[in-house]
Amino acid sequence: MREYYFKEVKSKQFSIYHTIYSKEDINMWFDWKMRLDETSLKENCYFVFLENICIGGVIIEDDEISNSFLIPPYNDRELFWKIVIDYIKRKSKLSCMHFAEMLKQDTEVLQNLGAKISEQRNYMCRPTENIEMNINKDFILENVKEQDYEELALVQIKAYRDSCITKYVILNDKDELVSGLKEDIEAFKQTNTYSMTSIVREKSTNKIVGGCISGRYDEAPNMFGCIFELYVLSEYRKLGFGKAMVNNALSVDFTNTPVIKLNAYIEDTPAISLYNKLGFISGGIFTDLVLHFYNETRN
Repeated sequence: MREYYFKEVKSKQFSIYHTIYSKEDINMWFDWKMRLDETSLKENCYFVFLENICIGGVIIEDDEISNSFLIPPYNDRELFWKIVIDYIKRKSKLSCMHFAEMLKQDTEVLQNLGAKISEQRNYMCRPTENIEMNINKDFILENVKEQDYEELALVQIKAYRDSCITKYVILNDKDELVSGLKEDIEAFKQTNTYSMTSIVREKSTNKIVGGCISGRYDEAPNMFGCIFELYVLSEYRKLGFGKAMVNNALSVDFTNTPVIKLNAYIEDTPAISLYNKLGFISGGIFTDLVLHFYNETRN
């Protein structure tokens, strides 16, 4: 392999290069300062040099690799990743390494080098607007009240266990979910986006059958809102409840947040299909991978 070396640099300098050259906006905030701040908080930032020329950069934190980029005119992505992998093997005794939120072109190269996909997410966004909502006459869509928190947490646990993304979502602690929900609702009340969160209740039984946790935090750049959770009990799916709750989030406080963003696991094709039908656009697919080292001699 040609001569290379890694140079640790200050996170602020690294963040400028990463923001310009990474060709990504994982959070879809479209905000220069936010992207700089997000990266500049991290440590272990490295520029990668090949034959004394800086060709790119990467963050290496323990066994996780993230925030990679190449600097033009250098464009040999495969050699770049071979160098990063070789560097990790030489400097550590790790049995594997993880790659976080990789772009499509990096994912393809890393797969060719033996890495396996652990999860993929589709980041999407859409402008808010006032949308007419319809729901089955035997059900009602309403705001979440404090007395609903415990039941809603149990519905979330059951709904995710009975879904195609159950391997990614580990929900066992009802009290933890209730605590998180309380914090979310209080934060949303501060930005007047509390009513973006909703539940669907069956009239005949008075039980909650689905929920949408959505709103905006005060510190969110550009006042963008987010759908954090969307779930419906398996026996009540395909009745339009997911659509109704998303439309509610898009409509009820559209003057307080111009855009709603979300992310969905690639395997969750029903959710992605719904979001596409409702006008969400993809900001790209981002992938986490793992590369195991088998029976290799460390130098």
